[in-house]
Amino acid sequence: MHVRLAAAADAQALALAHPLPRETTVPEPAFRGFCRAKVLIYTGTPGAGIVTGWVDGRVAGFMYYCLDLREVTRSSRSPRRLLWMLKEALLGRFGFSPRFWLQMARSAVQHFRGQRGAPAGPSEADRRAEEFRSWITGLETVPEFRRLGVATAILDGIEAVLAELGARYIALWVAVENEVACEIYARRGYREVAVLPRIGEDCRLMVKDVGVTLDQAAGEDG
Repeated sequence: MHVRLAAAADAQALALAHPLPRETTVPEPAFRGFCRAKVLIYTGTPGAGIVTGWVDGRVAGFMYYCLDLREVTRSSRSPRRLLWMLKEALLGRFGFSPRFWLQMARSAVQHFRGQRGAPAGPSEADRRAEEFRSWITGLETVPEFRRLGVATAILDGIEAVLAELGARYIALWVAVENEVACEIYARRGYREVAVLPRIGEDCRLMVKDVGVTLDQAAGEDG
């Protein structure tokens, strides 16, 4: 298996490798378009990216990382990025067609309708997440390549990349019910600092120290 950083040219392959959500009202073409946009945002943001594993030219797995999550947020909302997305929508590239935007608009309306009556302001999970900057997320192994060490190789690569970038710690969310993933992260030195409801399920906030204590990391970034 070959492990490397993703490039913008990999957007289509990675979008197709993303597993479909278990429960969603978003049509598959719209979901794939969203995944392509996410890949392009991460590969185009300094200090962020995607570590990928490839077997015989096929995507075997991947995971997203960022040295500072705020930079990813700024990049995705920047005027330059928004103009780029508008251009892609008009040209129909990367799946951004007028029909795609209509589907996404309908999904957004459904989402916000479902949020009526929800408490205003950031959740406890959001507040705890703000204590940390460097994150990894979305570890996926394509089903036919599981049990071949793909996840381990990608985690090795992603931790090496963040260490080289100067990360002092690495944070992640993992669903409590995903016991296998929780055990993998625990064996690699990630420690649970909170269990909180997030995106409709209870999740563990886990952090791995990289040269400083958790208290120092949270205190310096608070």
